Amino acid sequence: MTNNQEQDDVPLEGDTAGEAAAPAEEAGVETPGDVERIAALEAEVAQLTEQHARAVADLQNYRRRTEERWRERARAQLAETIARCLPPLDDLSRALASVDGALAEDQWIEGIRLVERKFKEMLAGAGAEEIGGEGAAFDPLVHEAVSSAPGPEGQVIALVREGYRIENYVLRPAQVVVGAGEAGSAEGGRAGE
Repeated sequence: MTNNQEQDDVPLEGDTAGEAAAPAEEAGVETPGDVERIAALEAEVAQLTEQHARAVADLQNYRRRTEERWRERARAQLAETIARCLPPLDDLSRALASVDGALAEDQWIEGIRLVERKFKEMLAGAGAEEIGGEGAAFDPLVHEAVSSAPGPEGQVIALVREGYRIENYVLRPAQVVVGAGEAGSAEGGRAGE
């Protein structure tokens, strides 16, 4: 630096503005303009912080909703696939139920039983549970009454077709025969004797 430049940086004796500005800045005293500017910046920081918090919350909600939609789509796809497998399983069960006693011990019948068992194991592995019914109380959420018969009122006395569910979602209600609360004719005859 040259002597001329050093002299330019040094305030002159009559320069009171330079003297007043330097001590005020050094002492940390704020001018009214600075206070207003700081207040405006603090308000802007508060607003931006609030906007950031809202954006983070919106992003978290979006992710949660998206994950829930994907889980629901996967559950619906699984339910649809399992529902398509149920009619062939019903056919196997009906075929095995109608096998003549003389053929019941044949190897090919055992093979069909094995296929049916594997079908049911596959469904169980996918999360499908059978909805049984015999002896249970009739529940219209999981049972479909196809007829009534003498027996304890409101109780399932026979299973016509198995139902299935995944978690709380019923794929197909179990078709059942429900007790009508009447005693059977044979029981009524003995009770009156």
